[in-house]
Amino acid sequence: MNQMDAFELLKSDHEKVAGLLEKIEGTTERALKTREELFTQLKTELDIHAEVEEQIFYPVWRRPTNLETSRSKLSKSIDS
Repeated sequence: MNQMDAFELLKSDHEKVAGLLEKIEGTTERALKTREELFTQLKTELDIHAEVEEQIFYPVWRRPTNLETSRSKLSKSIDS
């Protein structure tokens, strides 16, 4: 996976998590089963996201030769 793929994946994950949080927020306490399913999905997405960060993103980010390029691309990705 190249750097831009990793950035796009992380950005996509952020959007998925935000969407799940919005769905959870839209439920009531009476929707117990729905909330449980959404929280299970949220946990799964956060686990995947953390693994991608630890295994792909952070090692690339920490390389001295990639530090400035990575930070620049991250800033552009966040701004868009």
